[in-house]
Amino acid sequence: MRGRVGTLLAAALVVAGAIAQIAHAPVARADASGQGGDFVPLAPNGQLLDTRSGIGGVTGARGPGSTTAVTALGKAGIPASNVRALMVDVITVSPTAGTFLVLWADGTPRPPISMLNALAGQTISNSAVVPVGADGKIDVYNAAGSTQVVINVQGYFTQISTGASGQGGYVPVPDTRLVDTRTGLGAPKAAIASGGTVTVTVTTGPVPTTASSVFVNLIVTSATAGGWLGAYPAGGSTTVSMLDFVAGTTNTGGTVKVGSGGRITLSNHSSAAINIVLDVQGYFVATSTQGAGLRNAAARLLDTRSTTPVPAGATIDVAVGGTNGLPTRGIAGAALDLKIINPAQSGLLRAWPAGDPEPTSTSDTDFPAGNNARDALAVVRAGVEGKVRIRNASPGPVNLAVDLEGWFADPIPAVPVEQNARVTAVQATPVPGASVGTLEYAYTDNIGRLVHGHQGSLDDFSSLQWTVISGSDAFSGQPALAEQADGRLQVADQNVDADVWVNTEATKSPLAWNPSFVNLGGSMSSPPALARSGDGSLVAFAVDADGRLWYVQQGGANGAYGSWHSLGAAGLAGAPTAVVVANGGIQVFARDTTGALRTALFSGGTLSAWTSLGGTGLTGTPAVVVNPG
Repeated sequence: MRGRVGTLLAAALVVAGAIAQIAHAPVARADASGQGGDFVPLAPNGQLLDTRSGIGGVTGARGPGSTTAVTALGKAGIPASNVRALMVDVITVSPTAGTFLVLWADGTPRPPISMLNALAGQTISNSAVVPVGADGKIDVYNAAGSTQVVINVQGYFTQISTGASGQGGYVPVPDTRLVDTRTGLGAPKAAIASGGTVTVTVTTGPVPTTASSVFVNLIVTSATAGGWLGAYPAGGSTTVSMLDFVAGTTNTGGTVKVGSGGRITLSNHSSAAINIVLDVQGYFVATSTQGAGLRNAAARLLDTRSTTPVPAGATIDVAVGGTNGLPTRGIAGAALDLKIINPAQSGLLRAWPAGDPEPTSTSDTDFPAGNNARDALAVVRAGVEGKVRIRNASPGPVNLAVDLEGWFADPIPAVPVEQNARVTAVQATPVPGASVGTLEYAYTDNIGRLVHGHQGSLDDFSSLQWTVISGSDAFSGQPALAEQADGRLQVADQNVDADVWVNTEATKSPLAWNPSFVNLGGSMSSPPALARSGDGSLVAFAVDADGRLWYVQQGGANGAYGSWHSLGAAGLAGAPTAVVVANGGIQVFARDTTGALRTALFSGGTLSAWTSLGGTGLTGTPAVVVNPG
């Protein structure tokens, strides 16, 4: 977070509750195309960095604005190769000023997110998903003051699925409270004494006995002194922390390897007794043929400081699917760092898939009142329209920031290559010195190649030249063609991976295409339509598997595309068609699931109500002609 971090006061509210009664654990799914991202838990956790003792080859507090490179591969139980990312616990120890830390892959730009926020003097931690650089290193940035930094490793994600036992994908479950020592839920009704331990069962409720590790939200409530909490398989031990906590209430999400009998042990390393609450959000399987694999991503999804605070008791929907190249569906979990900034009242945040029932007995980020920032990692499945819903369960408005640290990919069925797909044709604007524009064509052939046709003379078809522009990529369905504001032609089509891909001419004259396509994501069920809006930017439209119309737009004339946005449920089927009309808007036409033809006007990022044009049992993609004027 780039804002000021102030003084921390008061304890956070934690809502107790009973375990949701779930008859059956969710069915595990095969990892997305075996593309890696399997999780390998470490037990005991390894220590990658401790600047107090020199572990990791770095000694001494990190100064303000400093970046420290840390070798990860081959260290702290991490193998020397085949590692995509790490699951870590990062700790600030007695910073001299309010600060935040960012961790990322060495050799890449620092992402505009943060993993841990701390006040001056606080020793506190948070979990984070951190990609590893090509050189095997990660970077750590300290924003302000000087602080000692500790990084403990909970496990790592593979680059390629090896099929080895003990590693596998992620399976989400409804947030469920398994342990609360204040009420006797899942553990004795008693605080854990200083130096004491408690062993609890985590393969219960929604978590099957086959889970190799669990992703949990650990909460230390109303502590009278700071300290750290160990979490490890029952029967084992650890000398490193899962959660460093301060006086009051502190929490973080993280992974713990499951021990014998589906149990884990929690140990209190502080000078006072503590109560512990544990909520489960998902689990990792022990086989690479099941679960969802991790995909790297880093982006700030929301910051209400630039919009409007979330009112007391209110919810806000955060778009995850369709943003930052993510699909609009098939997101088994998004690793989200949830931050509260300078709350006037203590409270908690609760996050869950949009469209699902709210898990009213759990929490994801607990925060005290005061001039401070508090954050915690959560893994939340994306719900309706790829969104996550977050409730501000406090009596006052709050500013909220949400950072994406990665996501877990469910398999999305491949799109079969459509046979005998239609050809698209447009007339280009004339190049300098020409009186009329050329005719330009595009089609996808029966083996998935995207072919461009250029006819230099309008009345001479012998001048038509065909060129395969798709390289090794395979596409399906009728492509869309449109001209950018600068006159360069752009083609968009649905890849067999279900995403929408685009390519733009490198030069119009002489004609040359860019060497590679840009994947706009989306995971749509139809090929796209393209049209140029009144401000000169291109807009792509496509229909998803639930019949919703989505759009993605260039950020200005000739610019890069942004994120996909849903235009709401419409019961559509097949590919849409889009044309520019006299008022500068874009008229969209599509069939619905009854086979009727419908139309709506898109303008300024909004869509009018749909109008039925009648018909029943229609098939194919609509064709539209705009009359002169």
